[in-house]
Amino acid sequence: MSKKLTLPCAVLSCFFIAGCGGGGSGSSGSSSASTGSSVNTAAPLAPVLADNVLVSNSYAADGVFATINQAGIVRAFGTGSGQNVRIAAGSTPLSLTGNTASASGWLVSGSTFEPGTVTLSGNADGTTYTIAAQATGTQASDSSMEVLSTVIAPTPGALAGQYGIVSTSAVTIDGTSLTGTYGNTCMWSATLSPNAKTIDVTDITFRTAGTTLNPNAIACAYAGKTYTGTAFLLGPSAAYPKGAFDIIFDDSATSPVPATLTMYNFIKQ
Repeated sequence: MSKKLTLPCAVLSCFFIAGCGGGGSGSSGSSSASTGSSVNTAAPLAPVLADNVLVSNSYAADGVFATINQAGIVRAFGTGSGQNVRIAAGSTPLSLTGNTASASGWLVSGSTFEPGTVTLSGNADGTTYTIAAQATGTQASDSSMEVLSTVIAPTPGALAGQYGIVSTSAVTIDGTSLTGTYGNTCMWSATLSPNAKTIDVTDITFRTAGTTLNPNAIACAYAGKTYTGTAFLLGPSAAYPKGAFDIIFDDSATSPVPATLTMYNFIKQ
């Protein structure tokens, strides 16, 4: 079973590039970020990876970002080994067998999502991981994943503030609430539930923006559906002096077959 994949054409493709403002990545977007210390896969894989963020150590070329929330649900966005690695959340969390953790997930195949299996395994070097996804008609992988060390604890104080430097991609976080703009036609809101490193994002809803942002009153393409996601907070760096808020979200929780998968980056102001 598959369904046509749609991604927001208004989203900027400047994710994780210094000076690019609040940007995101669509189906053809690329991404990069600074990685940090490696991890020792001699430790049990599932506890190491739960509530964590992985990134390709080859991120300069494109790179894959993978979030694993506290429950072990996997999402991924990026390009690895010359192919898209775009995974919407499945219905099962990671389950460990030996040094490989497996879960369900929806893998992008052309313009559709296909149900499949996602695996995370420790590589022989003891410092990197392989993410792989297999569906009936497609497969994707990246063997250069590392723990993203610039993630910081998403405490209420660290999260609070304004993010994004352009009016069409700016959000405000106050307590557990996120509100803001999404492209030229949409306003959105969401509920945040922070874990130690990741943030569960629920009740993501959109509505058509008013005439100040959207003078032609073009309908928001995402209104009428509810989305969920996994976010994380980056600490201050040369690229982001005050940090950044990043999110991968999709409609897999409320659709029989998902149709939307997006990664977005908002620089803190």
